Amino acid sequence: SAASDSKLCRCSDGSEFDDASGECKCSLGYFGSANDASCHPCPFGSYKDFLGDSESCLECVSVIGEGATTDDIKSNSSEACTCKYGFVRVGNECINCPVGADCSKRQIKDVAGLPGYWRYSENSTKWNECEQPLGFHVCENSATQDSSGVVTKRTCRKGHLGVLCASCEHGWGKNLGVCTECSTGLALPILGCIF
Repeated sequence: SAASDSKLCRCSDGSEFDDASGECKCSLGYFGSANDASCHPCPFGSYKDFLGDSESCLECVSVIGEGATTDDIKSNSSEACTCKYGFVRVGNECINCPVGADCSKRQIKDVAGLPGYWRYSENSTKWNECEQPLGFHVCENSATQDSSGVVTKRTCRKGHLGVLCASCEHGWGKNLGVCTECSTGLALPILGCIF
């Protein structure tokens, strides 16, 4: 109707016409008062998931705890809440990044280990330190990308596998704690003294 169209034009930035009340209200992701033309975007770390005026937005800290934020301002759902860098999301809470983890991804299942660390499952928050025979990381936690764009993630150093990367693959044997391919004839030098 023409009356509704004219009211839509009256609503200030960050607000919209509410058919139920017949007034302008702050939009989802905005707080303040539409009557005062003062609807402001919700700042980082907060959201507002309803149409209406409000003194403030809801804090993500109340949803997923300390370390919570959003990736953008004017978030309009609790689903926008995520963890800040240095934190990782485990279920419905943010925890400090575990020792041995690279928390550049913010969901625990996506977190990679730093070289020298290993974990039992992708949802584990405990990283175990691996042996470093002769200074080699047997748990290297690397990712490589081939020319066609396929990414291969490797937890263990080539030739190593299992818990803490302590076992050798078939056709490989340990030489001073490092798995080496049996067919290569490559051996690590053995240091010793002959009397």
